[in-house]
Amino acid sequence: MKLKPIFVLLIIAALAGLVAADQVDDAIAYLKDPEWGLRAGGAASLGNLGDPRAIDPLIEALSDEVSMVRVHAASSLVKLGRPEYLDRVILALEDEDKWVRGWAATHLGDIGDPRAIVPLREALRDEDPWVRSKASDALGKIIEATGDDEGVEEEKEEEKDGASEEDDELSRLLYDLEHGDPEERVAAALSLGEMGDARAVGPLIEALKDVEWEVRGAAVIALAGIGDDRAVDPVIGALLDEDPAVRTLAAAALGRLADPRGFEPLTDALLGEIGGAGAVDHLAEALGDGNWSVRAMAAEALGRIGDPRALGPLIAALGDENATVRLIAAGVLGGSGSPEAIDPLIEALKDGEPAVRAAAVYALGEMGDDPRAIDGLISSLKDDDPALRIYGAMILGGLGDERAVSPLIDLLKDDEPEVRAMAGVALGDIGSEKAAGPLIDLLEDEAPEVRAGAAQALATVGDERATRPLIEALGDEEASVRSWASLALGSIGGPEAVDPLIAGLGDEDEGVRTVAAAALAEIGGDAVDPLIKALEEEDPSVQIWAAWALGEIGDPKAVDPLIEALKNEDQAVRLMAVVGLAGFDDDRRAEPLIAALADEDEVVRFAAAAALAEIGDPRAEEPLKKALEDEDPDVRRKAAEALDRLEGV
Repeated sequence: MKLKPIFVLLIIAALAGLVAADQVDDAIAYLKDPEWGLRAGGAASLGNLGDPRAIDPLIEALSDEVSMVRVHAASSLVKLGRPEYLDRVILALEDEDKWVRGWAATHLGDIGDPRAIVPLREALRDEDPWVRSKASDALGKIIEATGDDEGVEEEKEEEKDGASEEDDELSRLLYDLEHGDPEERVAAALSLGEMGDARAVGPLIEALKDVEWEVRGAAVIALAGIGDDRAVDPVIGALLDEDPAVRTLAAAALGRLADPRGFEPLTDALLGEIGGAGAVDHLAEALGDGNWSVRAMAAEALGRIGDPRALGPLIAALGDENATVRLIAAGVLGGSGSPEAIDPLIEALKDGEPAVRAAAVYALGEMGDDPRAIDGLISSLKDDDPALRIYGAMILGGLGDERAVSPLIDLLKDDEPEVRAMAGVALGDIGSEKAAGPLIDLLEDEAPEVRAGAAQALATVGDERATRPLIEALGDEEASVRSWASLALGSIGGPEAVDPLIAGLGDEDEGVRTVAAAALAEIGGDAVDPLIKALEEEDPSVQIWAAWALGEIGDPKAVDPLIEALKNEDQAVRLMAVVGLAGFDDDRRAEPLIAALADEDEVVRFAAAAALAEIGDPRAEEPLKKALEDEDPDVRRKAAEALDRLEGV
């Protein structure tokens, strides 16, 4: 049967929410899989995981040859804070494949952006009833969230007209589920799951007896999607199916049904409060299944259910012959928070697979309140794998336990520069004064990433002994080192750092200039006079950032020098002077800002109008009215806003 592509796709999509947070790398790897269904599932899961590391791989996936992969990738990008890709999801509503159109509608409902309302209303006229149903659901979500009820009555009429068509579609799908060929039965089961009509539960339960494993698997997915408590016992029964793929799907489905966002009756049934032992005991038995994927998914499902009865079987799974099962068991045990799991997890730090040891490190980090967990994490700093030493140092830094300081100081001598760098950052996160001396020495390390990590840590530790070494680090050849050194000097403070930081305002790297200005603003009063003097430097970069820093500090002594800077021949200096003056509460600023409404540069005029809007000085009313005739539309808009603010004063 030619079922695999669509079947795999929908399996992965159905399980996308089951990917654990420590499996981001695996999900990214799926994007390169030859099987397009796995690529689509990986793209979908990355949006749910919320890890920014996925952004670049997902952008690359937008060029995938399969439209289903592209729509999942675009949707996940929007969920990860990249709204510019919303149009890609909306465009998928016009795809020739109904599955793509339906998924696009579902994603738009989850995203909740009002810009999708009009396209979704168009989708209510889609030729496919399932797509129309998904569009209607999505519209309901968005309208409820945004309060945009324009056209709701029209939508209700559309739904009413389509109700009979949906009933016809349900009847057709139920017929195909019983009488169709294998491929039609699979498609019908999956469509019924997406439709979510409880009337399909009985026929889908019956489909669990189908002779074809693909049909039985599709029925499992559909029952999990509908979310009816009648599905629990039949899906538990599917844990004993003769085909490992069905057993895997059954374990995954039980985990999904146990999601706390689901239905309370389902959760009760899974925990055994309805109908006997429930799923926990059956899933624990599934940890002994002959197929590793069934065992892995059973461990994942037990973690989602969170029943204490699963603790013993999950600890035993740390000794499973398959590394993936051991990895998932370790992650689940970390989430359990049970003290009984700590010693077995410490033992798992000796596992032959680095990924399993990493999962054990992560799990112990989740239990960092227990001294034994800290001891285990400290032992990971001696792991043969540099990545594990880095990971252990990072977690220890986050926990902030003083017992880790000495071992982390020892790690500063590691052969691997990346390890030394993370040890330095971790010491900074803990903030122990004992680390200051070793971190100062690390500023002379041969590796730039280590020097940057040391400077970053010193920004937190804040020891005055570091001032002179950090000033010297401002001359480092690496911009990252200069940036962190600037930040650290701002954190430590003191007049000794001011002149070197002002020199940094003219650094060739924009990032260094920005951080140096922020550091000077952090130092505050000691920096005011040197910054005023810096406004007279020949380098426009120094003038620009000096103006910004003075505005952030807010010392009245800076008002007149900033007013003078409004006459500077460099547009960027004048702009920053406007921005700086806007932050002062001083009557001297109003007239110069009004004069800036006539600046030759439209960006300066816009900034002046914005500043006057905040000030609310009535002297600005007539000049702002004149600015309503400015040649630049943005200036006119901002002037109008400022006038509205004045009228409300």
